[in-house]
Amino acid sequence: MWNNAEFLKLCESLKAIGRPGQFRSGSRVSRGFADVGFEEFVLLPNGKMMSLFTGAQSDFLEEHRGFFFEVPTIEDFLAELELRGERIVTVEFIDQRMWRVQGSTVMGENRELQHALAQCLLFSYQAKTKAA
Repeated sequence: MWNNAEFLKLCESLKAIGRPGQFRSGSRVSRGFADVGFEEFVLLPNGKMMSLFTGAQSDFLEEHRGFFFEVPTIEDFLAELELRGERIVTVEFIDQRMWRVQGSTVMGENRELQHALAQCLLFSYQAKTKAA
């Protein structure tokens, strides 16, 4: 199953403001295409990748990595928030339809927990950039 375009756009914006990607076997990555939107891939061993849309395998070429951004997991978001000095205070599932994540200085809200955590991380990057 692939992620929705709204979430992938948020992940792309994290890359744009300085979040480095960790391109390792088993990671999910994505890239945007002007005419079709986003396509998501899983990285395979030996420099290969597989499209989650078509199942086709291709080479994950070094010279093309700049076009891709990482699609973090919930665990990745939590670990990075912790490394950035954030502390998750509450995680609520409101009316069985909306996740709200409140951190020590960040907040995110969405139907998907992963998306709410991405909002928190984006806010953290923006706040730290403004403070610097």
